[in-house]
Amino acid sequence: MDLGNVCHSALELFSKKASEAGGWTILTEEQRKELIDECVEAAITDYGNSVLYSSARNEQLIVRMKQMLERTVWALTNQLKAGDFVPEAYELRFFGGKIDRVDVCETEEQVYVKVMDYKTGSKAFDIVALYHGLQLQLMIYMDAAIEFQKKRHPEKEVVPAGVFYYRIQDPIVDKTKDKEEAEQAVLKQLKPDGIIPLKAEILKHLDRDTTGESMAVPVKYNKNGSVSGYSKVVAGRGFPGNDGTCPEKDERCKNKDIKWRCRSTSI
Repeated sequence: MDLGNVCHSALELFSKKASEAGGWTILTEEQRKELIDECVEAAITDYGNSVLYSSARNEQLIVRMKQMLERTVWALTNQLKAGDFVPEAYELRFFGGKIDRVDVCETEEQVYVKVMDYKTGSKAFDIVALYHGLQLQLMIYMDAAIEFQKKRHPEKEVVPAGVFYYRIQDPIVDKTKDKEEAEQAVLKQLKPDGIIPLKAEILKHLDRDTTGESMAVPVKYNKNGSVSGYSKVVAGRGFPGNDGTCPEKDERCKNKDIKWRCRSTSI
């Protein structure tokens, strides 16, 4: 069984069913569990893997997959509750591929856009590789999502608000911790990796709590309220979607067919 494909398929099915039910954040724990069970079963059937039920070992693998997705959905729901974004599109297809999830936060004059890509491996967001044009997948996704939202909201300013990898996993935590400490430890490990434009309004829409370390995005605040140097943010015009040109006119940008360019800016 291709665990990655089944997980992606089950998560996509869950996302659509959750949206139909009124949204991720209004589902009870019991409702989430029921939907996950239903979606995993459907995903296994879709991939022609019903033979998996033929042995106790395989059945245990399915139980483990359901537990991992329960933890995934719980963490993703908590991340959504922390901010103002709502999922709008799943498996959004465009000429260069498909985007797992696009979230938006709509105000009177702006539409903020966040891109999320699910991974079952350990891939991390490498800002150095991005700078040299070697890791552009998420940025290409953002470019496509921005164009999609511009067509949907021609009267509003469409603002890129971050690109993220979310690793699907079920981390182990210290059992000596109490329930609240254990949950915070898990949320920290399941926090998405990525990069965010350094703008106060974007950061607050992603996580309304602007103190300490965010459990929703890779951002940490100093005691004086400033953004810590450990945060995954870029300043200035270096984030794709802010304009159609390279602010540095950097010759190291290899992908000349892409209308924007990237750079890493220190805080």
